[in-house]
Amino acid sequence: MPEVDLALLVLGEGPPGLSPARWAVLPQAVASVPFVAVGFPDHAFRQETPTTRQLTGSILLSSFLGSHEMELSLSSPAPRQAGGSPWQGISGAGVTTTDGVLVGVCTSHHVPSGSASLTATGLARLTRDADFARLLAEHGVEQVAADGLPPSPGTTAGNRRVRTHAEVMRGLLGRRSYLDQEHLPFVHPGMDHPSHPDRLFGRLSTAGSRGVLLIGPAGSGKTRTSFEVARRAHRAGWQVLHVQADTAVTADDVAAAVLSCERRRVLLVLDYLDACPQVDLRALAEVLLPEARNRGIALACLASVRPGSLPAVQLRGSAGLLDEVCLRDDWPHQSAVITQVIQHAAPETVHLWARRRWPGSVAAARSPRS
Repeated sequence: MPEVDLALLVLGEGPPGLSPARWAVLPQAVASVPFVAVGFPDHAFRQETPTTRQLTGSILLSSFLGSHEMELSLSSPAPRQAGGSPWQGISGAGVTTTDGVLVGVCTSHHVPSGSASLTATGLARLTRDADFARLLAEHGVEQVAADGLPPSPGTTAGNRRVRTHAEVMRGLLGRRSYLDQEHLPFVHPGMDHPSHPDRLFGRLSTAGSRGVLLIGPAGSGKTRTSFEVARRAHRAGWQVLHVQADTAVTADDVAAAVLSCERRRVLLVLDYLDACPQVDLRALAEVLLPEARNRGIALACLASVRPGSLPAVQLRGSAGLLDEVCLRDDWPHQSAVITQVIQHAAPETVHLWARRRWPGSVAAARSPRS
């Protein structure tokens, strides 16, 4: 099948009792379907011999809308790797539902999306070639309806208000792209400051530790600091969940997302906690945390708020769940942040301004004497 680079390979008789292969086209909807994939990633080689690795997770049906691609949100921990993709070599692995229906093929890993997200190609284009579909049927490879496939728990439209780190990173467009380390290097507050992301992540990693509430005025770096901590947790193999700043999101939405996680370490990020008034903080502390522990899930919480909204958040019971940490807002630090933003967001403007103000210096800098 030239259009999709696909062929049917017939190997002859299989072992006794082998069930016929089945395949399905998944719908595009705000939901997810659990999957299993088995492949030969490069990290699994043993003495130059490839060995299999099984991956599990959920197919996020509302990613890549209008495309034949699918996003695989992995619950399987990624191998440690210094650079590049930890999933090198996994392309070509078949993606099946938990009851063995083939729904896609792993194709690539978009490294900026994090180690817990892979891209696969769905099978929708198979239906465009009647001859190939007939060939599949002749060899007992039948198409089944997707409406009978098992959905993942806790993935209703309401729970899309709680999104994975890979989903959030993929949606960083325009000015929000500067929340990404690759677009704008982070200006840390100093290793001795309690708001340094390394210290915050270390604090949240401690067993039985309380959560953290970051406090700072507009522009002090609350969201960026939260992203830096989330990035560290994501790279360490945690499931990172971002609660959207939405007045409709509830504690039930949060609980459903957390308790449906297959990973044992979960970081819950509630940026602008005051914008989620229906999230009952006492319920999170008194109900969700104990229930998560009972299920073997270590849950850590990281939230942020502006000083003016802090009293309202405290009245909702933040002290029972979160310890307060103030961000640096002194002028030397803020000046360093502003300089970093200007240099990376508008480098040509900076150069033009410098050329007009010091034309000789800029020319000399561009044409140094040999």
